[in-house]
Amino acid sequence: GAIHSSIGQEATAVGICSVLETADTMTGTHRSHGHLLAKGSSPDALMAELFGRITGVSGGRGGSMHIADVSVGALGSSGIVGGGLPLAVGSALAGRLRNEPRISVAFLGDGAANQGMVHEAMNLASVWKTPTIFACENNGYAVSTPSEHAVAGAHIAFRSLAYGFDGCIADGQNVLEMVAVTAKVANEIRTSQAPFLIEAKTYRYREHSEGVSLEYRPDSEINDWITRRDPIQTFVETMESLGVLSPDEVEELESATQDTISAAVAFAEESPMPDPADLFENLYA
Repeated sequence: GAIHSSIGQEATAVGICSVLETADTMTGTHRSHGHLLAKGSSPDALMAELFGRITGVSGGRGGSMHIADVSVGALGSSGIVGGGLPLAVGSALAGRLRNEPRISVAFLGDGAANQGMVHEAMNLASVWKTPTIFACENNGYAVSTPSEHAVAGAHIAFRSLAYGFDGCIADGQNVLEMVAVTAKVANEIRTSQAPFLIEAKTYRYREHSEGVSLEYRPDSEINDWITRRDPIQTFVETMESLGVLSPDEVEELESATQDTISAAVAFAEESPMPDPADLFENLYA
C-alpha cells in the first residue's frame, strides 16, 4: 500500500503523545507512523509492519495506513479520512462510563476537518461530555489542495465554539509549545470531562504519499519551512541555548537514533512473513 510520511510534523506527534498516559487512547490517520512511535510503540514492530511481517504491530495485516498497537492505547489508524474520530469519542465515553480516568486523542488533518463524520463526532463529544482531544494537524494541504481553497473560516480551531467546547491554535513546529498546550488541556479535561480542539499549524516536507509528484508547492515554500521552522532543529537549538544539550550530546543522540532505525530495518528483514493459513485470525463478526 501507499506510504504517507510525516516528516516535518514530528513536534505535533511528540508534543501531544508525550504527555499522555499509557491508559489514554489514541486514534490516528493514514499518516500515523509518528503518532504510534510517540505513543510508545516499538520501532522494530512498526518497521516490521511496513514490511508486512508477522512481528509487526498488526501482525503484518495493517501495512502503513492501518496500524494499531492496543498495548500502548493506539486503537488504530485508517485510510478513511476522519474515520478515527468516532472511535476516539467512543473510547472516551467508555472510559467515563467505567469511571476510568483516561482521555482519548483523535488525530485529524485539515482535509478531514470537512468530513461529515468529524462534525458528528465533535457534536456527540460535546453532547455526551467525553474527554476527547481533537488534534488537528493542519499542514496546509489536503493531498494537493491548499487549505484556504477548501476550509471555511480563518482557523479550524474556531469550529469548536459551534459545538460548545473550547479550542486553541498551537505552533505545530515547536515541541515545547505542543507539550505545554497539551499538558494543560489534558489536565483540564480529565476533570471537566469535556472535549477540546487543538489546531497545530505544521507542515509536511514530503508529498502526500511516496511516489506521488504533483508540483503544487513552490520549492521556496518547502525550503523555507525546512530551513527556518524545522521542528527537530528548532528543538536542538533551544536545548543548546539553554545549556541542556551540548553539541557532542546532540551528535550522540543522532547516532543512537540512526542505530535504532538500522536495527529496526534489520529486525523487519529477518522477521518471517505471515502464514496464509492464519488469514482469518483476529477477525470479529
